[in-house]
Amino acid sequence: MCNRVHVVDSVDKVEDIGELSQLIDEMKQGPYADKRLSDLFYSSNVFGCLRFCLVDPTKEVRALAYRMLRQLIHDKLSLSHFANMHLDVFLIRTLVRDSRFDTEREQALRFVRRFLEHPEGPDLLPLPVVRVLSALCEQLDDRFRVIAVETLCEVALLNPKLACFANSLKPLFLGILDGPDFLLEPIVSTFLCLLDHPQHRVYLRPDVEIESVICSFMEAYTSKGSYSVEKLDTASQVMYALFSSWTGLFVLCRNKKQSVRSLVDALSFPDGEIRIVLLNLISKILIPEHGSRISNHHRALFLMTLIDCRLVEALVHLIKENHKVVLPKAIDLLTWVLAFAEEELEKRYMEQVEALSVLFQIASDFHNESERQFARDKFVKLLDTVILYHKPRSSHLSPLDGIDNNMRARVAFHLDDMTFRNMINSSEVLGLKEHPKWNWDIIFDIVSGPMLNPKRFEELYRGRFMAKLIHYIRPSSHQFSDEKLQDGSRKVTVTCCTFVQMLLGSTEGFRILFESKLIAEIGECLGQLVDPVLGALNQDLIFSKARMAETRTRDYFAILGVLTQSADGLKLLELARVFSVFYQLLDLRGRDDIVKALISSMHYELEGHPRFILSKVMVSGYKEIRLFATEQLGRSLKRSKKRNEWGIRSLIPQLYDPSVEVSNAALQVLTWQMENNDEFIHEFIAYQPDLEHLSTVANTLLLRLMNVPAGLEYLMDQEYLEDEFDYWFEHGVFQYIPAVEQHLENNSTAAISEKNLPAHFYNHFSKTKEGCELLDTSGHLAVFLEILGHFQELEQSLDGVIKIKAALWSIAHIGSNKYGFQLIARANAVQLMVKIARESGVLSVRGSCIISMSLICTHEEGRETVEALGWHVGKTVCIPKDLEPVFHIGEWDYQGSWPIAETKTFMPYKGKMDAVDEEILQAIGNLSNHIVASTASKRLASIRQENAAYFTKPWLFLLALRITAVYNFKIATRRFVADLFEKVVWDKTALETIDQLEGLSLCFQQSTAREASIDDIPEQPTITIPEKVDRSVLVSKRVVRGFPA
Repeated sequence: MCNRVHVVDSVDKVEDIGELSQLIDEMKQGPYADKRLSDLFYSSNVFGCLRFCLVDPTKEVRALAYRMLRQLIHDKLSLSHFANMHLDVFLIRTLVRDSRFDTEREQALRFVRRFLEHPEGPDLLPLPVVRVLSALCEQLDDRFRVIAVETLCEVALLNPKLACFANSLKPLFLGILDGPDFLLEPIVSTFLCLLDHPQHRVYLRPDVEIESVICSFMEAYTSKGSYSVEKLDTASQVMYALFSSWTGLFVLCRNKKQSVRSLVDALSFPDGEIRIVLLNLISKILIPEHGSRISNHHRALFLMTLIDCRLVEALVHLIKENHKVVLPKAIDLLTWVLAFAEEELEKRYMEQVEALSVLFQIASDFHNESERQFARDKFVKLLDTVILYHKPRSSHLSPLDGIDNNMRARVAFHLDDMTFRNMINSSEVLGLKEHPKWNWDIIFDIVSGPMLNPKRFEELYRGRFMAKLIHYIRPSSHQFSDEKLQDGSRKVTVTCCTFVQMLLGSTEGFRILFESKLIAEIGECLGQLVDPVLGALNQDLIFSKARMAETRTRDYFAILGVLTQSADGLKLLELARVFSVFYQLLDLRGRDDIVKALISSMHYELEGHPRFILSKVMVSGYKEIRLFATEQLGRSLKRSKKRNEWGIRSLIPQLYDPSVEVSNAALQVLTWQMENNDEFIHEFIAYQPDLEHLSTVANTLLLRLMNVPAGLEYLMDQEYLEDEFDYWFEHGVFQYIPAVEQHLENNSTAAISEKNLPAHFYNHFSKTKEGCELLDTSGHLAVFLEILGHFQELEQSLDGVIKIKAALWSIAHIGSNKYGFQLIARANAVQLMVKIARESGVLSVRGSCIISMSLICTHEEGRETVEALGWHVGKTVCIPKDLEPVFHIGEWDYQGSWPIAETKTFMPYKGKMDAVDEEILQAIGNLSNHIVASTASKRLASIRQENAAYFTKPWLFLLALRITAVYNFKIATRRFVADLFEKVVWDKTALETIDQLEGLSLCFQQSTAREASIDDIPEQPTITIPEKVDRSVLVSKRVVRGFPA
């Protein structure tokens, strides 16, 4: 089959290649696939035949050939063979074609991307091919532009030197502003990755690429209205992405914060659009929003930089101008800045508030009264906004409006007669039959205060106020139960629950409630659901599914839940035989809404039926009901301020539930309890849980046991601790890094503490004196300290960076405890962390150091030590007082110039060239110069018309491609050059010519002879792969838009 592929016609070739492709697919299945492919690849002439197919005149044949070549890539040797057979010549020829050949181009791109999927592939990817991808990025209307951009991003990550030499970084960065929007994140992330590490930073020019985005705001002002607002918004998105990362923040704040200073200065431009975009940008970075990934530490450092760059003065200036659109945005931002600075920053930053004194000056600097009054009004408006901006507004019309809720009942208890009668009349309970017109705000004040006064209680009872409320709640009245749920209806339910609770608070109230049979009637309505006779007699069930979903009927469970809070309430439920109905409801099929409403409304602090009901549901209900009941018990335990052994006893069996969701819910509740109460740990240990099971589903919970000596001893006796100790030292500390970084992104505004971070073994191990003694003798801490001591050597590789971060977090967790801090203090670990925050060449390591330092400040001794080293500890942050050392990044020499860095060239052509050959090559070179490009293209067309035979020479086509491989050409120009040589006959002689000249390779010297044996193929010197990138993670997360996988 292989021998006849290049001699049959195109139709037969398609069939033969299809059969061969199917054979390869089968050989790739099962064990020893690589060996089978190797045997096929090297024992037959598959590759030689397929190379002929790449120059076949039929595009379908060429597309199938690329597809099959992609399938043959399986090891480094196959990649080297492909590279050495000069496939880049044919790849370039394919990639520059127009949209008529999209099927072929798609397969060629898939073939290129297959190189990136192999660990050694980026080393062997030809530079001329990457140059063509760069040209595709600049062609905005090309169908495969998005794929080319994402492919270049991967090349830049896997081999930044290659990407830089191919001039790929410039079109990538310019492509950010050209869109589409979804390309912004991968492109910016690529540049941030390059900027993060000093070895990769050298391929970007200092103060050029990144700063060009800031220039967009300056150009928008100087272009006199010819700029695009959409482009400004895109530039704003880029700046947000940069400032949102530690790397971007440090890079943009270098050189005395010049980039940030330029942004603040741009607020003074008399252009409303620029000001609005900049205010929105700064507000988006500073003011927390849902989904924001910026930590408070990050936010604090950025705000300190902004204040140093006179942001407050700029905002005051905007407020003074009183622009109707800019003014509210400036006031909002200034309000937040002042509030955050007061909580988190040093006092010296609050001194910037003195800038507001300018407004006092304004109020007195005008000559006439009208101007002075206008300035005063503006100043007062600012103060009102800054001081009272978020003051809640209340529509409460009660006489008690404005009084603190904790004082309302006391005040209402002592109301005079006149005020009390006015409240009764204003409530409209006695005056109107139409309950929707009742004033529920005043009714709530009456039942929550005066009912505690025996005199007022008697008046309310004799005046039929209570009777009308009870009648309103009664199901048979169809008033409370028939009201539709709507906004604000929660007030009615709260008032009714408070009313029932107040009745239970006295003997007379208990009697009234019992004799009214209100609770018994609710129980009877529930009984209709389980009694077929009662259900058949009453077709309009009060607790039907429709009523439960749409009306206040479901709030009857809230009223019943109030009764479960007290012993008298439980007694009343027993007397009304409601509990017997509850037990029957648990077996009711198809009414999960009833069961959920029941268990979520009851309280479980008291011993009795509610606990039995919940326990029954937790072990015998459907999975969804068991999960809901477990979560409800967790909420109940969190609300309770008392120790609850029953809760622990009920949750431990849930850890062994066959449903993972249920066991995880129980795990979360138990873990939370252990975090907040050490006594809970002792109670848990008393039940002797099965550690063999818990070590897989509840490892986080077992870590909490080490918080107390008894728990540590218990884990040691169970032989759990030794294995876990070794696991965390060898693997866990490294796996913790992505987990904690993802957690910090999702919980950006939370304070840094052990409760707000994923569990760390060394944190809990160092909680006790005994644990710290074991940690000291184990040598683990010494290893972590040694890693930090050699951070400058280790950060040269990706593995070293991960080790540094692992050591930082481990030491920080150890130092977050009293006994652990004594260990790290003896070794001066805190001083070492401060040094890393200032001197580390990897910028993300500096960010990790700043955040992890906050753990050490969670206790007084650590806080004092950190502050003594020149750091400020705010409400939720721990940040350096002096930003200059942290923001300092040493200058670097740009090493991305290919002509300077590359010492090798193409193999020279030693054949004879006449004047026409030289003129053709010179004209092709002139195509890269936009001044003479038009003349050169016309001359080439003229030469082709007069001497068409010159454009059929394979060697001349190769020399033309070499010119396009060295200089920057648009994709249309490259296509023009390829079309000139479209008549080249690609026979065996032509291919041998390409091989003899070593194609487009820069890595070979001219050889005297070339053998056909694969063993004699010389090895290419490879471009070093940066160790910064974890390829396995990168490949697994790649998403390619443009065509399906």
